Amino acid sequence: MVRSKWVVVIVAMCMLAAASMVAAEPAEMPLVLVAEGDWWGVTDLATDGHYLYATTVDGQTSAGSWYASLRVLDVSSPTAPVEIGRASCPMLPLGITISGPNAAVSLFYTSQPDGEDNYGFGHVDLSIPTDPQWAPGYWGAERSLLPSTFAMDGKLFAIVRQRTTGAPDPADVLVFPADGIGERAWTEDVCNGIVESVTAIGDNLWMMELRSSGGFLNAISLTEAYDLFPSEPAYPWVATTLSSTPARGGALAAKGTVLYAVSLGDWDGSSFPCALDVWNVGNPEAPSALASLDLGPVSGGKCGLAVSGDFLVASLGENGLSLLDISAPTAPALLAQYTPDGAEINDAVLIAPYIYACCTTLIGGDLAAASTEEPKPSDLVRFRALSAFPDMPLTHWAQDEVWRCSRAGVVNGYPDGNYQPAVAVDRGQMAVYVARALAGNEGSVPLFSGESTFSDVPGNFWALKHIEYAVAENVVGGYSDGTYQPAWLVDRGQMAVYVARARGWVGIADDMTTAPEVFPDVPGGYWAGTAVQACVENGVVRGYDDGYYYPANVVTRDQMAVYVARAFGL
Repeated sequence: MVRSKWVVVIVAMCMLAAASMVAAEPAEMPLVLVAEGDWWGVTDLATDGHYLYATTVDGQTSAGSWYASLRVLDVSSPTAPVEIGRASCPMLPLGITISGPNAAVSLFYTSQPDGEDNYGFGHVDLSIPTDPQWAPGYWGAERSLLPSTFAMDGKLFAIVRQRTTGAPDPADVLVFPADGIGERAWTEDVCNGIVESVTAIGDNLWMMELRSSGGFLNAISLTEAYDLFPSEPAYPWVATTLSSTPARGGALAAKGTVLYAVSLGDWDGSSFPCALDVWNVGNPEAPSALASLDLGPVSGGKCGLAVSGDFLVASLGENGLSLLDISAPTAPALLAQYTPDGAEINDAVLIAPYIYACCTTLIGGDLAAASTEEPKPSDLVRFRALSAFPDMPLTHWAQDEVWRCSRAGVVNGYPDGNYQPAVAVDRGQMAVYVARALAGNEGSVPLFSGESTFSDVPGNFWALKHIEYAVAENVVGGYSDGTYQPAWLVDRGQMAVYVARARGWVGIADDMTTAPEVFPDVPGGYWAGTAVQACVENGVVRGYDDGYYYPANVVTRDQMAVYVARAFGL
């Protein structure tokens, strides 16, 4: 069997010679949730686009050893992540890489008497998210450095280096076989520095390597060609140089044949300069520089990158988070950021519209855990990162509900791309929103070709099918004169009736005056009191801060989105 050769490229962490790009003023991402959990600290995050996977430190035994977990979290809930599965880790988990139904977890497992740490890695089967299983065994070696895990061709791998007397040995690549126990599959020397970050693009493995030189960590740029399962001992070096400018840390990520690298430059006494460099590496022997973007000074902490569709999330330690639009690789644009105050973002992933991150609280400028043998305690936090419409700022009070209504196909916005949240809602529009929510989306609302139920809704009326669907679903019955009055504005009392009927909490023939006082301005016997009461009981409305409901207030498009999203569980 003939196997293709891999090209391993050690990427320099530096700014490109390409012209630096000037970013527009980004929005500030609001912190909207600090997740509750029975963990002591969250060490790393990963996602398959649906579930969030978190490695956590859960506590410490009386003997001083740690116990920990890999957790599977469902983040579809509009309130908070829900844990649906957990696998206990045999040692302290420090990092996680996902590939299909499998996870590679890097582990800290012991410390030598001379103070040197030992690391290894293991494998978790995620094929049943509610019952993740830790595969038997793990790979570990005395005096090994923290392994860098990566995925390629649906398989999981790790780059491992071991310490001997003096400098560490050159690194090897190991593969995760089906039983989960690490197996040495590539014994050639991959690199001689510390592998800061690694990512795979096609058959090529790109590594960010740090080397010690004069007391500093420097980046080098070399290329080696190897076969993962060689039929001959080794393959010749292939020279490719991206840059050799010194750097102090960074991270890699990839989308297609485009490689993204965030790197930290020399310490200037108060911070590191930080840049995002972009290459096209479709031809690994002749990569081309596409762009460089200044991300500003970084005062400390570890960097990370994660790609999600057309977006790139950069975690920048004490300087927080940056969200970039990478739909045009030659012009990455900074969309939003989070600047922490006394905290450090260690890792982050995007599951639209939120960024989930590990956030470590800093104490007096130092991390809460001073010992390198102990994990740094951190919270799982959620930031609002994306908006469905340009006129809906991330801090808008109804941003989450408008996003969910948009993604569910309930609202589409106006032709100019805006949502216009403050515009009042009329009865024609209200029928559209309710019909789409009931049917599932616009395309599922059935066409109507019969005679209109209402005298003021002609056969060519733009919302005819939605109004007739609302009639068929016993949501609306019109007025006693046979009209629907589609242009009349909807108030909060009427809105409660629309929603309560659509959800089946009240019937179209029910007496709406039977409820006791719900709010001071919705007294017993109020014409829509039963519907308002049903909306309160089902968590749709809570009233205003002063305790009133204001049933006669006209409903605006942002308020409508809140009613519909909450009522239909969008």
